Amino acid sequence: MNLLNGEFSDLMLIHGNGYNRISKVKLFLASFLFFIKFTSFITYFMRVINRRGIRFVNYHDFHTSDISNFSSQLDYLSKFYHLLNPNQIESFFNGDFNTNKNGLIITFDDGLSSQFNYAYPILKKRGIEPIFFIPPDFINSAESKQSKSFADKHQIEYYLNSNTEIAMSWEQVKEIAFVGSHTMSHCRMLESISLSDIQYEMSQSKKILEEFTNKKIHDFCWVGGELNTYSKQAFQVAVNSGYDNLYTSNNSIHTKTSSSKFINRNNLEACYPISLTAFQTCGLTDFLYFKKRKSVYKKLHDIK
Repeated sequence: MNLLNGEFSDLMLIHGNGYNRISKVKLFLASFLFFIKFTSFITYFMRVINRRGIRFVNYHDFHTSDISNFSSQLDYLSKFYHLLNPNQIESFFNGDFNTNKNGLIITFDDGLSSQFNYAYPILKKRGIEPIFFIPPDFINSAESKQSKSFADKHQIEYYLNSNTEIAMSWEQVKEIAFVGSHTMSHCRMLESISLSDIQYEMSQSKKILEEFTNKKIHDFCWVGGELNTYSKQAFQVAVNSGYDNLYTSNNSIHTKTSSSKFINRNNLEACYPISLTAFQTCGLTDFLYFKKRKSVYKKLHDIK
């Protein structure tokens, strides 16, 4: 029995603001459940009880050393999910979705150049188009060679050993098939933010992305994911701005009765071993996030 090559060190993503740490306990549990094929069983079980559902996953920064593992992740996910393109989201929520596997849609947060340079070519070769959630001010910062300082100020994670501008260029953004808004400046929608600032972050980002890409922007992704980063006022602005789909990070699979205004995603990173990838997407973490999903829904609908 060789779990993680026999080593259980914390898994860390090094970035400008510290460490994103996956505990030894979680790594061991994921490895053990993968070894006894329990995560595979749960994935099949979830497919039975949620027939024709879709799961959404999100990634952040990439490193060159992640490329091979990312391909292995896609191979694994393809065994259990039909990897979809975002143009199938509308038909899914309209009840027109038929496949022998549950679907999976890949998304990327923050508009990092590593996503475009390393992940996007791999996905395109497989015929997969993800959604890239872009904060336009971050893209603008690359034009002035200030993307790292912008990232540090606005809590955008990146690898410390990145030697080039870490934000995508506008030319790269234009090449992407499916783009969504991640606010103007990677801004958390706290209750303390004024209405004018919320409108700038949500409405202006949509307008600018549509102008630069010459595409209709249907998708918005909340920044942060902590409970205090959602507000009813911001939710209303997002809906009134014309976004069809709103994305969180609150782990769940979606069925035809789900709301497109509450699309929950499971977090993956390209450095995650297959055992952890399986753990994150099998459905177990959906139960762990049940209380938070309920709290976010109540907060945005002002339900006491």
